[in-house]
Amino acid sequence: MDLMYATCSLSLTTAKKLAGQHTNGDVEEAMRAAETARTAYIGFVRSEAAHSVSKI
Repeated sequence: MDLMYATCSLSLTTAKKLAGQHTNGDVEEAMRAAETARTAYIGFVRSEAAHSVSKI
């Protein structure tokens, strides 16, 4: 869910900017959400990899 939220936030911010609208802090919020989602995803992938390797 975090990854989808971050993607949506970044997409909406980009669309606003392309449409000439003000982003008023949206960029920073979207970037924080993206970094949080990225960190969580990396943790998930590492956990899955460790679990997969431990089965061997």
